[in-house]
Amino acid sequence: MKFSCTRENLKEGLQIVAHIAGKHINLPILSNVYIKAYNSTITLATTDLEIGITTTIRGKVTEDGEFTVNAKLLNDYITLLPNERINITQIKNTLNITCGSYQTKMRGESSDDYPVIPIIKNETSFTLPLNIWQNAITEVSFATATNETRVELSGVYIIFSPKTVTFVATDGYRLAEKIITNNIIVTKERNVIIPVKTLQEVMRLNGNEQLTCIIGDSQIQFSYQETTLISRIIDGRYPDYSQIIPNNEQQKTTAQINRQELIRAIKAAALFSPNTVNNIHLDFPQVKKSVIVSAINTQNGETTSELAAATTGDDNGVVINYQYLLDGLTHITTKDIIFSMSDAASPCVLTTTNTPGYIYIVMPIKK
Repeated sequence: MKFSCTRENLKEGLQIVAHIAGKHINLPILSNVYIKAYNSTITLATTDLEIGITTTIRGKVTEDGEFTVNAKLLNDYITLLPNERINITQIKNTLNITCGSYQTKMRGESSDDYPVIPIIKNETSFTLPLNIWQNAITEVSFATATNETRVELSGVYIIFSPKTVTFVATDGYRLAEKIITNNIIVTKERNVIIPVKTLQEVMRLNGNEQLTCIIGDSQIQFSYQETTLISRIIDGRYPDYSQIIPNNEQQKTTAQINRQELIRAIKAAALFSPNTVNNIHLDFPQVKKSVIVSAINTQNGETTSELAAATTGDDNGVVINYQYLLDGLTHITTKDIIFSMSDAASPCVLTTTNTPGYIYIVMPIKK
C-alpha cells in the first residue's frame, strides 16, 4: 500500500473515526484504524462492534492495499505534523510516514482479522437536513436514562411517519418530545430506539446537507457526505409515553416566564435545597401575576424570589426536582418559556412561544 494526501485531509478523516477505537481484551485489533487505499480512494474505518464508522478522503494512490495501525497513535501523530503533504508506504508490518522533515515508522497489523463493517439493506429510509436532526437530538437526548436497568429508556425513541418524525426521550421522571414536520422524506413507517452513544457520533458531523438514514432489522445506518455510521438498534418495547402528556384542557395554571430569570432564581433556590431530593417550590399566586421560587433547608436556611409572569388560571403550586427543571430550561433557547400544570400531583409541562413541536415534562415530587 502506498498513497499520499494532504495532512489536513488525513487529519479530518482520522478525527471522524479514531475516537471509536479503544481497548478490547478479546480483540486488541479494535484499537486500530483500518486503512484501505484502492482505486484513487483512501478509506478509514473503526468499530467497537456496536458502532462502526467509515469515511473516505481524497489522495493519490500509487499502490493498492489495506492495513491497520493504532488509531490513537496515528491520530495524535498526524495532528502534530506540519501542514504539508503526507506520504505513506506500507512495508510488511510497518507504515512509513513522511511529511516535510518528519519521518516515522509505525508498527501495525494485517487487516485480515479486522471485523467487517456491514452495509444495511435499504428496507426503510428517511432523509432530513443534518442541522435539523442535530437540533432534535440536543433537545431530547438529555432526558434519556443514564443506567440500563430499563435498557429501552437508555436510547432515543424515533417514530418515522410520512409527514412527521418524532424524537422522544424519558427516564421515567421527565420526558422530552420533538416533532418535526418539514423537510422530511420517509419511505416507510417505522419506530426504533437508537443508543445515545450513536447519536453523539451524529452530533460530531458538520454541515447542513441532507443526512440519509437506513433502518434494517437490528441496525441503523447514517450516511452523510463521505461518512457512513452504522449502529445497533436497542431491542425493547418503548412505553406508551403519550399517556402522560396532559392536554391543554387539563391545565389549570399557565405562566409565561423569562427563561434566564427563571434559571437564575432556580439556581439560587438550589443552594438551599435538601441534598437528598433536589426539591424546590414553585408557587403561582394569581393575584400577584408572578411565580415564586423558594427552598428551605433546616441546616443552611431558606430563600425566596419572585419573578414577573403572565399567569392565567388558578392559584397553584408544586414541589419539583430543580435539576430536572434546569435540564429542560438550558436546552431551550427562546427568551420566554410557558410553564403549565394541573395540580401538585400532576406532570408539569414546559413549552415555548416560538418553537413548534417541542414539549418537556417533569413529574412533581409528591409531598
